[in-house]
Amino acid sequence: MAAAAAAATPEQIEFFERDIRPLLVEQCSACHGEHVQTGGLALDTPEAFYRGGDSGPVFSEHDPASSRLLAAVRYEGDIKMPPTGKLPVGEIAALARWIEMGAPWPGARAVTVSPSQSASPEWTAEQTGHWSFQPVRPHQPPAVMQEEWVRTPVDRFILAKLERHGLAPPSAADDLTLLRRAKYDLHGLPPTEAEIETFLADTAPGAYARLVDRLLGSPRYGEKWGRHWLDIARYADSTGLDDDIKLPHTWRYRDYVIDAWNRDTPYDQFIVEQLAGDHLPPGGAEAVNRKGIIATGFLAVGTKPLVQQDKVKMKYDVIDEQIDTTGKVFMALTVGCARCHDHKFDPIATKDYYSLAGIYASARNFASLDPAMTVSKVHFEPLVAEEVYRRYRDHQDRIGHVKRRVKSIIDLERYRYVLERRSSRLADYMVAAHEVYASGADAAIVGDREGLDCEVLQLWAEYLEPGDDLRLHLKEWHEAGDHERAATAAEYQRRFRARGEDWIAQLAAWRVEIEGWDGAGEFPEGPDLAPGVDRFFSEVTLSAAGMDEGARRADGPFAIPNRLVDAILPPAAGERVADLRKQQTQLEESALPEPPMAYAVGRGESVEQRVFVRGNHNQPGEPAPRQFPAILAGEDQQPVPDSEGRLRLAEWIASGDHPLTGRVIVNRLWHWHFGEGLVRTPNNFGLMGERPSHPELLDYMAGRFVADGWSLKAMHRLIMLSSAYRSQSTVTDEAWAEDPSNRLWSRFSRRRLTVEEMRDALLGVDSSLDLAMGGALTDSLDSYGFKNAYLHPDDTRRRTVYLPIYRNRLPGLLTLFDFADPSASIAARSKTSIAPQWLYFMNSDFVHVRAASMASHLLTDRESPDRERVKRAYRLALTREARPREVDEAVAYMAQYPVADDADDERLERWRSFCRLLLGSNEFNHVN
Repeated sequence: MAAAAAAATPEQIEFFERDIRPLLVEQCSACHGEHVQTGGLALDTPEAFYRGGDSGPVFSEHDPASSRLLAAVRYEGDIKMPPTGKLPVGEIAALARWIEMGAPWPGARAVTVSPSQSASPEWTAEQTGHWSFQPVRPHQPPAVMQEEWVRTPVDRFILAKLERHGLAPPSAADDLTLLRRAKYDLHGLPPTEAEIETFLADTAPGAYARLVDRLLGSPRYGEKWGRHWLDIARYADSTGLDDDIKLPHTWRYRDYVIDAWNRDTPYDQFIVEQLAGDHLPPGGAEAVNRKGIIATGFLAVGTKPLVQQDKVKMKYDVIDEQIDTTGKVFMALTVGCARCHDHKFDPIATKDYYSLAGIYASARNFASLDPAMTVSKVHFEPLVAEEVYRRYRDHQDRIGHVKRRVKSIIDLERYRYVLERRSSRLADYMVAAHEVYASGADAAIVGDREGLDCEVLQLWAEYLEPGDDLRLHLKEWHEAGDHERAATAAEYQRRFRARGEDWIAQLAAWRVEIEGWDGAGEFPEGPDLAPGVDRFFSEVTLSAAGMDEGARRADGPFAIPNRLVDAILPPAAGERVADLRKQQTQLEESALPEPPMAYAVGRGESVEQRVFVRGNHNQPGEPAPRQFPAILAGEDQQPVPDSEGRLRLAEWIASGDHPLTGRVIVNRLWHWHFGEGLVRTPNNFGLMGERPSHPELLDYMAGRFVADGWSLKAMHRLIMLSSAYRSQSTVTDEAWAEDPSNRLWSRFSRRRLTVEEMRDALLGVDSSLDLAMGGALTDSLDSYGFKNAYLHPDDTRRRTVYLPIYRNRLPGLLTLFDFADPSASIAARSKTSIAPQWLYFMNSDFVHVRAASMASHLLTDRESPDRERVKRAYRLALTREARPREVDEAVAYMAQYPVADDADDERLERWRSFCRLLLGSNEFNHVN
């Protein structure tokens, strides 16, 4: 087990510190900690955990799935932990994930100061002197021996290190390889035939630089590099977690990101807009800063625990997610690890964390934090002036008031009808239903015999029939013997009628309250039929939500479907409902159009934040004034005014003298260009991250980036015009021996296409790709809920970046080809190579259709010889000229291809097979 602790990756360490250690401390330490070890089990040190208790180990590295700890927290065996109640689903899932990792538990240096004390932690010189916390230092590009290889200052840093290791610089890639590399790198698409011809025909000096400028000037650039940013910004169109509710308006943030990259928005401005764009003044004649509000979607698009019943915890879970993401994305620091204790590795105190939490706490993420709401709703921000939105909302409120008046009448009469017309025979229905589901008797026969409504009886039989779900409110019924059944049913009837009378009294009181409302104060909301009060009553009477108008079946056997409601209304009630519906129609016809909305944060109430001891909001400790981490901003800071909190934080991060901001973004650019960063842990520049392979180059680029006005496109040019970027992918024997992992950049690393590049290329080889930009791909993205929430990638030809991303329902294509987990900030995607990926190219309908389309595209010119078509196919798919042997083999293959007798077009079938071979080849799916 010592090996498991020692081999923990930085990501696993961060996960343990953020999600596992606080859980063990809060939930387990009282009985299995330093002072008490119930059953001989301690869970406060890795040694004690791996050793286990009196009954043996609670975890096996050879069979993680059989973990006794996991079985205990899942309540699967005799031992159920914690005994006070089952852990929330999310905490059990976190433990399961940790166990699947092999339960890595890094040994950590103890911090001597408690989070509730006011003294500063005693950081070591190693912690405070870490390279990334030091100011960016200017470095002159070094002298090198092989000056002819140098094209930009970047090359001097790379070449100097190669020469120190006795390695020659790599040779340059050929023109078509470079064209394909640059086009995929900046656009995520293969070069077109026209682009190939244009580039090869440009023989004047500077042709490649002109190519780079053309690619950077295209809107396709923002789509490709915006997707890189969306990975680290954990963008998605749903809330994630257990409920995973689909969200409208998120696409506006995605489109903002793409536009920002295309405009080459200065990176410091890009930061400020995303953290505090709602604090920026509007430009021109705008009433509000629409772009700035949309940009704060960066904070909003994270996961949301909407079903969390502790609303304070829900709020701070979201704040934690925002702090964690902000720290990783802009500073490559795991600040979130300091929520429950001082950071175990980096010099970030818990007080630093809660000082940031105080800044974020005044941002509005939810429409309401009402504890009575079972499922909370997120906040949407209007993109119009406040008075315009207020007029719209006031009118919508009037419509809502009329609707609730209608509801108050219908609900009252619906339940009166059930109580007066149906409940008196509830016991008879239950006894007869038992005969139907227990003996298989026909409901129509039994119903006719007993004088019961046969359809209602069938519903009762389906409702009462035992199933896999645990329904404790029906336990008495199912345990009753034959001689007890009638009496048990009578008792259910008695309780049902008593609950019904009470519920009708509440509805009648609400009805009186509504009719007496004079417009002052809040509109009467009405009582809540909480299932917990009497689940039997609510299940029997409630209609199915969202049922089609023609549907017969309702959820409850005594429910009155909406289509039948009007028929049961007394005349006076019916006339009142008809009048109100007429008012509703008139109001809806005169309503203002819904203003554009953004999924963004708003401004909430000020919070005087305190440290939460061990991360528990029920244990507030010392005050935590709104400040920035002391290791970066110093100990002598003045508290930030609440009204300026996020703006001041954004400006501090975006300042030119911040030691991390410039380094982090230029490292990301290098990583996205070369496949690895100069620092190979792009989201962690802390002590558990890797050190830079070329620290002087990193500082040189960071300094130049700020000096060049924070221009991302200028940094692209600096990197892409270098010989290092233009190098070939072939590795020499000497480079392989000295630099096997390519940390010296002794060649350009070959890479597989991302799933977006792969899908877009399959659509692009015959110009089938729809290059329309922006907007919601489906109308469902402009509604709140689940309806029509899924769009299969095969059903659209739009670029993959525009596909809706639902966290718990990612398309299989995306997960198969290593798409970024949208629930976390992902700086580097996984790189897997598994059989199902290649089976996809063999068997998927999408690839077959694309191959057929490409074949038809090639056969359009009927006068062209087949050998020329083969050459054209190679240029389209692989961006190179076909070798004579390849042309011969392709022509021979198609001549011998066994075409089915019933094929509509033998020639097309042969060419489709050949195209499918090209599209499924390694060469098509990789970039040299």
